[in-house]
Amino acid sequence: DETVAVRPRSAAPSALREHLSEEQRQGFWIEKILDEPRVFLLHNLLSTDEVEELIETGEDKGMTTAMITPYGSNELVPSSTRTNTAAWLDFRQTPLVTRLEDKIAAVTGTRPEDAENLQILHYADG
Repeated sequence: DETVAVRPRSAAPSALREHLSEEQRQGFWIEKILDEPRVFLLHNLLSTDEVEELIETGEDKGMTTAMITPYGSNELVPSSTRTNTAAWLDFRQTPLVTRLEDKIAAVTGTRPEDAENLQILHYADG
């Protein structure tokens, strides 16, 4: 189990530093979860206020029930077993979404316009 710690001030791309507050720069780090496929967890990329704003943005967009295609069917129906609701955010939908897309692009070395739209998920307790 390997943890890779990255301090944006010294090791992260300089493009990322402009998107992080001083507090986030101190607490941001990257944890490698898997080598194959490559999976990383970005710790403290968002502040608590940014998380709350993203949740509100998802709720404003409209959280919808998980849909499934039952075996042998071509029809989408609401899932009776999944507990999540979801909202897809539009590219550059709000200033916060734009900042988050830019942060992710800076960390991953990609362009924001090449990424999938962000998705907000809410899971029921249990």
